[in-house]
Amino acid sequence: MDYYRPLLTLSLAGSHATVNAVLELLNTKAGSLPFTPAISGVLTQEHGCQWQKGRVFSPEELLRDAPVHKRINGGTIGFLKKIPSDVFLDIDSAESDHGNETAAFLLEALQSGRHVITNNRAALAFHLPELQQAAERTHRLLRFESCLLDGLPVFNLRRYCLQGERIHRIRGILNSTSNYVLQRMAQGIVQINAVAEARAAGLCEQNPDFDLNGWDAALKVRILATALMDGSIDIAAIRRDDWNLHAAEIVARANKQGGRPAQIASIEYDGERITASVRLQTLAQDDAFFSLADYQYGLALKTDSVGELVLLGRTPGLRSRAFGFLADLMDIYTLHIKQQRPSLFDSEDSV
Repeated sequence: MDYYRPLLTLSLAGSHATVNAVLELLNTKAGSLPFTPAISGVLTQEHGCQWQKGRVFSPEELLRDAPVHKRINGGTIGFLKKIPSDVFLDIDSAESDHGNETAAFLLEALQSGRHVITNNRAALAFHLPELQQAAERTHRLLRFESCLLDGLPVFNLRRYCLQGERIHRIRGILNSTSNYVLQRMAQGIVQINAVAEARAAGLCEQNPDFDLNGWDAALKVRILATALMDGSIDIAAIRRDDWNLHAAEIVARANKQGGRPAQIASIEYDGERITASVRLQTLAQDDAFFSLADYQYGLALKTDSVGELVLLGRTPGLRSRAFGFLADLMDIYTLHIKQQRPSLFDSEDSV
């Protein structure tokens, strides 16, 4: 480790593959970071907990020669109580319908003095105001750049480049699985085989209805409405097309018109209330999202002064998702930790 730069102690929990992607990116970028990333512990759904009392590890050490897996009781909350850190990263943790379990340990992390980075869509969709209030009370930061579009800078764009702007409309392709399946159906592949391809690529749940019927996109709509429009909308008020009733019709229409079938999320703010939908549509060739293929994403923001801004994600995947976590780490370091106390591990009695 480079001890000439301040230590930023991190604890990571979630999916093994994405946790490793974050560690690999931290290792690759280590020489250019203004801090030295020091990992106090890792908890993954697949392999349990990795930590060693009184020690921190560089990303390279964890990737090359990880410490012995140790048992910690109490799940993620038990992990948080045992392993100190400056920042807790919740990375692709399991999602329940309303994110209650994840929200509970995110609140524990904030209340115990950690900054928090998460991409858990259910927890953010149903508990974001509560989490933001907890962060404000504890003078910690909550960040979630990777919760949609695999880390495209949506929230940082709003935070740093659109200050004072009112966003009136948001439109986007927010779920890659549904759009991949629609495009494969337009190419003549039957739906069941297209879903199997998406599942083989690791982008589809065992039950694809979560993606196809718009639930995943609706969660992201709620997050966008809260974070970008300072408003809220009930999940039941978001109109979602029934896939079984409309998908085949949209595919046939797109092929006939030379368009492209897509699942499009839309959010409108008229100055008084927010309305939103997740609809199956045919995109014309002049649509900003027409060129997006396979698992690619897109988001368009209409503002009162700048007009329309379009973000396109053409290389989604674990590395771009990991970058969202790194961007949030840089933000937390710059805004808060750089000005604060030494690392928790400056004391021999820390662990």
